[in-house]
Amino acid sequence: MKYQLAGKVVLISGGSKGLGLAMAREFGAAGARVVIAARDPVELSQAADWLLTQGIRAEARVCDFRQTKPLPRWWPASKRSSGRSTSW
Repeated sequence: MKYQLAGKVVLISGGSKGLGLAMAREFGAAGARVVIAARDPVELSQAADWLLTQGIRAEARVCDFRQTKPLPRWWPASKRSSGRSTSW
Protein backbone atom coordinates (compact mmCIF):
# COMPACT_ATOMS: atom_id res chain seq x y z
CA MET A 1 0.00 0.00 0.00
CA LYS A 2 1.49 3.34 -0.99
CA TYR A 3 -0.32 5.46 1.61
CA GLN A 4 1.04 6.17 5.07
CA LEU A 5 -1.74 5.57 7.55
CA ALA A 6 0.15 5.92 10.82
CA GLY A 7 -2.09 7.65 13.35
CA LYS A 8 -5.23 7.00 11.33
CA VAL A 9 -8.19 4.88 12.39
CA VAL A 10 -10.04 2.80 9.80
CA LEU A 11 -13.48 1.31 10.47
CA ILE A 12 -14.19 -1.85 8.47
CA SER A 13 -17.55 -3.57 8.24
CA GLY A 14 -17.47 -7.28 7.47
CA GLY A 15 -14.01 -7.37 9.03
CA SER A 16 -14.10 -10.90 10.44
CA LYS A 17 -13.26 -12.73 7.20
CA GLY A 18 -12.68 -12.47 3.49
CA LEU A 19 -12.15 -9.11 1.90
CA GLY A 20 -12.90 -7.19 5.11
CA LEU A 21 -10.22 -9.08 7.04
CA ALA A 22 -7.76 -8.69 4.17
CA MET A 23 -8.43 -4.95 4.13
CA ALA A 24 -7.93 -4.76 7.89
CA ARG A 25 -4.60 -6.56 7.52
CA GLU A 26 -3.42 -4.20 4.76
CA PHE A 27 -4.58 -1.01 6.48
CA GLY A 28 -2.97 -2.21 9.70
CA ALA A 29 0.27 -3.10 7.93
CA ALA A 30 0.30 0.46 6.58
CA GLY A 31 0.16 1.76 10.16
CA ALA A 32 -3.54 2.36 10.74
CA ARG A 33 -5.40 1.23 13.79
CA VAL A 34 -8.37 -0.82 12.63
CA VAL A 35 -11.82 -1.25 14.13
CA ILE A 36 -13.49 -4.27 12.58
CA ALA A 37 -17.21 -4.99 12.75
CA ALA A 38 -19.22 -8.09 11.93
CA ARG A 39 -22.31 -9.98 13.07
CA ASP A 40 -20.70 -13.13 14.47
CA PRO A 41 -18.95 -12.41 17.79
CA VAL A 42 -16.88 -15.61 17.70
CA GLU A 43 -15.53 -15.01 14.19
CA LEU A 44 -14.98 -11.36 15.02
CA SER A 45 -13.00 -12.17 18.14
CA GLN A 46 -10.88 -14.70 16.25
CA ALA A 47 -10.19 -12.16 13.50
CA ALA A 48 -9.19 -9.46 16.00
CA ASP A 49 -6.92 -11.90 17.84
CA TRP A 50 -5.28 -12.92 14.56
CA LEU A 51 -4.71 -9.28 13.59
CA LEU A 52 -3.09 -8.66 16.98
CA THR A 53 -0.73 -11.61 16.42
CA GLN A 54 0.27 -9.91 13.16
CA GLY A 55 1.24 -6.78 15.09
CA ILE A 56 -1.83 -4.84 13.98
CA ARG A 57 -3.67 -2.64 16.46
CA ALA A 58 -7.21 -3.93 16.15
CA GLU A 59 -10.47 -3.57 17.99
CA ALA A 60 -13.63 -5.60 17.36
CA ARG A 61 -17.25 -4.42 17.48
CA VAL A 62 -20.24 -6.67 16.97
CA CYS A 63 -22.67 -4.94 14.64
CA ASP A 64 -25.30 -6.08 12.15
CA PHE A 65 -25.26 -3.56 9.33
CA ARG A 66 -28.41 -5.08 7.86
CA GLN A 67 -30.17 -3.24 10.68
CA THR A 68 -30.05 0.55 10.87
CA LYS A 69 -30.51 0.90 14.63
CA PRO A 70 -26.94 -0.10 15.63
CA LEU A 71 -25.32 2.39 13.26
CA PRO A 72 -25.84 5.56 15.29
CA ARG A 73 -24.32 3.79 18.34
CA TRP A 74 -21.47 2.01 16.53
CA TRP A 75 -19.77 5.05 15.03
CA PRO A 76 -19.61 7.17 18.24
CA ALA A 77 -18.54 4.16 20.34
CA SER A 78 -15.72 3.45 17.91
CA LYS A 79 -14.64 7.08 17.94
CA ARG A 80 -14.64 7.18 21.76
CA SER A 81 -12.57 4.04 22.14
CA SER A 82 -10.08 4.76 19.38
CA GLY A 83 -9.76 8.48 19.82
CA ARG A 84 -10.92 9.34 16.32
CA SER A 85 -12.18 7.77 13.17
CA THR A 86 -10.60 8.92 9.96
CA SER A 87 -11.75 6.40 7.35
CA TRP A 88 -14.71 4.11 6.87
